[in-house]
Amino acid sequence: MLNFYSFRQDYLKFEGSDRLDLINRLSTNQVNNLQKNKGIKTVLTNDKGRFVDVLTLYNFGDFIFAACSFNNSTNVIDHLDKYTIMDDFKPVNMAGTHETILFFGNDVSGFINDLFSINVNDFINNDFEIYISEGHHSIIARNDDTIGGYMFIYAAKDHNYWYSFIFNKRND
Repeated sequence: MLNFYSFRQDYLKFEGSDRLDLINRLSTNQVNNLQKNKGIKTVLTNDKGRFVDVLTLYNFGDFIFAACSFNNSTNVIDHLDKYTIMDDFKPVNMAGTHETILFFGNDVSGFINDLFSINVNDFINNDFEIYISEGHHSIIARNDDTIGGYMFIYAAKDHNYWYSFIFNKRND
């Protein structure tokens, strides 16, 4: 059975030549070598090793698009700003600008492949692809946690378009 779950996350955009280096120094996962169109989860910690948030980083090449917990983007940015001294690093708070649907369950990859004409079978970790329909941009990313499935991330202003697109095609 195919399932979907719509939920809220905050999103951030990290720019600057030191964007991966700073995150690498302040989190638990090795992210320095994150390639374009690849994603990875990492735990952002404070100077005492305490949890700040789990970040999912999506490398677009020129910038990093990052997901964090709902209503926690300001806390994440404040924490990163505290350690940004000489780094070329600019965080942009994009809270409220995007929405997320998680598709999971039996044959979810077949559903995603059919719906978006994207072969997601070779995606590992949090790999992603950009999908564009009639000028509306979205991200389809593998979800590597225990639920699995695929994240569909889109601009909140395009909510009606994407829901119509997904559910009209699903019922075809």
